[in-house]
Amino acid sequence: ADRDATKAAARSLIAVAAPSVEPTIVVEVGAVRPVLAKVGPFTVEAGSKTRLKATLAISLAVIAALAGWIALRLRSRSTKLDA
Repeated sequence: ADRDATKAAARSLIAVAAPSVEPTIVVEVGAVRPVLAKVGPFTVEAGSKTRLKATLAISLAVIAALAGWIALRLRSRSTKLDA
């Protein structure tokens, strides 16, 4: 990509969108793009894939534990009412 053409296009877009704002856009052409990985509906950097999987697994375990706790509380409450 042509760096000057990209800067000119960015400036003209800013001038149309917000004419009273002084453009301070940093355009970095040729930058290294991160390697992406998909984890379910999420797209993350490949280095974050394992951490996201662990976070999702822990969250699911906490939700399941809370659901079990609520079920036990409701069951004990209903047996007390039956007695």
